[in-house]
Amino acid sequence: MLNCMGSMKMNALNKCLMEYISSQLGKDPSCNLVPVFSDYQSYVSDISAKYSSDVEAHSSTTVAAVTVSSTGAGEYTQRVVVNS
Repeated sequence: MLNCMGSMKMNALNKCLMEYISSQLGKDPSCNLVPVFSDYQSYVSDISAKYSSDVEAHSSTTVAAVTVSSTGAGEYTQRVVVNS
């Protein structure tokens, strides 16, 4: 179970994910979303490890930015920057 900060980070991550998916599907309904979900799984694991209700040592870590950009060839990258 996540503590309050972890829940807030999951909320922000999920909102960013939904906005990104909606944007990409609007541009190309047949786009490949597998890389997005691979990254998402990694971010969720990181948040879970740092913000489980029994872990308080990492409470100063914050998500600073989420960037979504086009590579120009119909491929998209998503980057979440985490600052400690």
